[in-house]
Amino acid sequence: MSPFALTWVDLVILILATSEVVEVWRHGSLFAGRRAVVQELTPFHWWARLLDCPFCLSFWVALLLTLLSAVPGHAGEWIHVGVILLAVARGANLVNDLTYEYCRTPKAGASYGTQPTSDTGLDAPASHL
Repeated sequence: MSPFALTWVDLVILILATSEVVEVWRHGSLFAGRRAVVQELTPFHWWARLLDCPFCLSFWVALLLTLLSAVPGHAGEWIHVGVILLAVARGANLVNDLTYEYCRTPKAGASYGTQPTSDTGLDAPASHL
């Protein structure tokens, strides 16, 4: 993918990938500790303010992903695979968000027979849990 000859598919992939990177940074439990440090430093450092602002961060992530996508050769192909994986993950999360009420398992208030009540493997009806 060349940033100077983007197709609409390339653009959608970059948009979704950028959204996923920002979403993972802002809400992922993996980065919770780092986010806490950034939030403490926000009043003092411009880069901390950048990381704490999703609007600001999305621009720089988009720039980085677009430039990385233009890397030629074999390395560029692997970078493109990574960008596509980010886009697919974001697409899956968006589908989940849009269909959450219809596809949630288990459904709220549903009874599914018996469930284990202890490590002994003894089962009790779900309504008794």
